[in-house]
Amino acid sequence: MKKRILIVEDEEVFVGTIQLFIRKAIRKREETIEIEYEVCSNYQQAVDTLKMNCSSDIPCYDLVIVDFKIPMTLRSLYRFPGLDICKLIREKFPRIPYLPISRLLKEVKSSSGFEDYKDDIEKAVAKENKEELASRIIAMLTQQSITT
Repeated sequence: MKKRILIVEDEEVFVGTIQLFIRKAIRKREETIEIEYEVCSNYQQAVDTLKMNCSSDIPCYDLVIVDFKIPMTLRSLYRFPGLDICKLIREKFPRIPYLPISRLLKEVKSSSGFEDYKDDIEKAVAKENKEELASRIIAMLTQQSITT
């Protein structure tokens, strides 16, 4: 089966690392999944990509992985624009599954002012835990195949 994943992440090394861990998880589970990746390195690029490629009733990606701390612009003061990408997906593209990730998960969970994003924060995975992240990604992709 072929799957499309959009990774919203500005750290190129992390993108390569997570792709490696996904391949290892696929092999370990003996799944036959072919993955096509697309990467957006900032908020605006991700929003434009989603709006250009997707519609509310037909998912254009099998999964979107979103870093909370993706840069908005080079001089952005907003701390967690990835949360707004999660909200955009929830509201405009409800059929696209997404997985929030962050290195600052403890900080985000303990911060105030994120009540609108509580569910996204709760389902987020710490970037440091690459094995769990890869396992969750594979589980989401294979669960999706069973339900479609």
